[in-house]
Amino acid sequence: MAVLKLDINGKAYPVLFGYGAFKLLGVRWKVSGVSQLMQTVATTFSTVDNTDFSFEQMDKLAELVFSGIQNAKLGKDLPFTLDDVAMAMLLDASKITDIIKAFVDSMPKADKGCKKGK
Repeated sequence: MAVLKLDINGKAYPVLFGYGAFKLLGVRWKVSGVSQLMQTVATTFSTVDNTDFSFEQMDKLAELVFSGIQNAKLGKDLPFTLDDVAMAMLLDASKITDIIKAFVDSMPKADKGCKKGK
């Protein structure tokens, strides 16, 4: 999985999505599984046009990124807040598209080469 970097308060932090980030985000959002997590993401961002985020959507995006940073750094104690993450994305809005793409790319996918019964 590709590791993105996001500059927060003058320092670049890696953002890594995958099972670890999904689990951290699931705990934060109080969902019990990957499919519920993906449904929450789909519902939250279904109205985003990539130029106008509500505060709720921006907070969810910051939580998503925060979980990716925790996953990449393997720790919970980070020297910044969710608001710092949101501000970093607002200052470099091009990163939002990259982050969403990386998250979507990290989602579980059906194995196209596997056939039932074989």
